[in-house]
Amino acid sequence: MSLSGNNTGALVPYTARHMMESALRRCGIPAAKWGSETVAVAFDHFNLMMTEMMNLGVQLWARDKIILPLYMNRNEVPCPMGTSVVISANQRTLTRVPILTAFSDSLGTALAAFDDNFATSCTQEFANGAIGAMFATPTQVTTVGILFDLPGHFGMFYEYTLDGTTWIALDAVTVTVDTGTAQWYWYDIEGAPLAMGWRVRSASPDLLSIAELFFGNNPTEIPMGTWSLDDWNAMPTKTTPGVPWNWYQQRDIDTSRLFVWPMPNEQARYLQLVCWRRRFLNDVSDMAQQLDMPRRWQEALTASLARRLCLELPEADMTRFPMLAQLETASMAMATGEERDPAPMRYNPGLEVYKF
Repeated sequence: MSLSGNNTGALVPYTARHMMESALRRCGIPAAKWGSETVAVAFDHFNLMMTEMMNLGVQLWARDKIILPLYMNRNEVPCPMGTSVVISANQRTLTRVPILTAFSDSLGTALAAFDDNFATSCTQEFANGAIGAMFATPTQVTTVGILFDLPGHFGMFYEYTLDGTTWIALDAVTVTVDTGTAQWYWYDIEGAPLAMGWRVRSASPDLLSIAELFFGNNPTEIPMGTWSLDDWNAMPTKTTPGVPWNWYQQRDIDTSRLFVWPMPNEQARYLQLVCWRRRFLNDVSDMAQQLDMPRRWQEALTASLARRLCLELPEADMTRFPMLAQLETASMAMATGEERDPAPMRYNPGLEVYKF
């Protein structure tokens, strides 16, 4: 795949159709024999291949940061769907920005969202409303926490004002709040300026109800200790209240769960776990779909798909199988070798002086 003109860096999209057609040609199957069953089998093997890729554990592009909320008297912390494994977890504290005035433009008690009382809420009476606060002096906000009190599907806009009149949207996300108890949603704001006020604005037919709205800055992160199942299971007091310092990871079928110790108490109600995870790769369901992988892996995965389809499809030329297997091995080795972090490697043997 080449650059599309004048070395601008714009790349021609490489879709599922490109990879499947290339793989089928390598199998020796002419286009005249490509039917709906051929495409269905190719999709099946495509997704099996993408899932198997996670077992390599080298996909740097499939790592991302997630912020997990803590809840009082609950030591189980669910991870977002699609989390294969959590690589690291830090405990983070924030300084809450003191507010001068609170407001809600669709009725509701605005101060209830800033009163440090999870039992009270600012529940708006009209859809598409905003809840926010003005500050005494220009202040930077680096993280926003929203404790949703009612379920719904919201498009949330994070907006600031420099003069108290004009609001500027800096970022937007889609948030789905399930039924049940109140749920936290934490979001880091990148590039936020010093501002006189911040607000969150909903774009949804569902009514916005916020039990607590947290504008924070000055984040401080401390690495947490990782426990094995034996470590977690050997703890005689799993419900000891406090600020969590250790975590055990339970890897389930569709996602992972973390169990933290001590169990979060009131002192930990605004803390978050800042984690780096390795996620599953997106499934392929459409021929025009762009692939969830960087271009440095396209040849390796095309070669892998070709070898799989040659073994599966009766129309394939099996005399090509040894050649396809060799090509896959060479291409995968090259791609795996390139999937590296240029940071220097550090070794910590953990040796200490013996104490008697």
